Amino acid sequence: MALNELIQVVPPPEQPIDQGDLGRWKIIETQLSLRPTKQNVRAPLPADLFDVVRTYGTGFFMIEGRNAIKIANPFSEEYWSWLLYICRIDRIVKEWSETGKFPFGIYPDSVGLLPIGTDSNGGTLYYHTGGMPDEWPVIANPPRYFIFERFELSLTSFLAKCFNGETRCVLWGEDTFAAALSS
Repeated sequence: MALNELIQVVPPPEQPIDQGDLGRWKIIETQLSLRPTKQNVRAPLPADLFDVVRTYGTGFFMIEGRNAIKIANPFSEEYWSWLLYICRIDRIVKEWSETGKFPFGIYPDSVGLLPIGTDSNGGTLYYHTGGMPDEWPVIANPPRYFIFERFELSLTSFLAKCFNGETRCVLWGEDTFAAALSS
């Protein structure tokens, strides 16, 4: 299981903040209200996002003062304002960019980018929605660039592989995770 990979690389905090529960998670999925898929079923969120926020709560993955990575927690009070803010910025960037430079729909489009995290350098992580939620790839986008790096990995696998050095990502340099990580 990918969550175990992540836990081996970055142990979770003893008392995660804003853990939530499965009942509230179902409400959040309904509130997000991703438009129905071709199968006419409202798309839930990937299970591994639930696993990450239940295990790590609200907070940051810190790399010894060099970078902080935040996975947005739908259980936190700030989630909705954060989500709408990132999507509003993305829409402005898409509108003002040259045709094709921002080649994705943006939440709440049924197929597009759903923001799931940011880093302290201004980079953004997304799910590329469409299809089965547990198969949504992770997209990494550095600030001020129209680079969208796609990873056919679950969020937990993506994080574990980046943190242990198995996977390189456009957001973080080669030696970013050589320093100790903490949650």
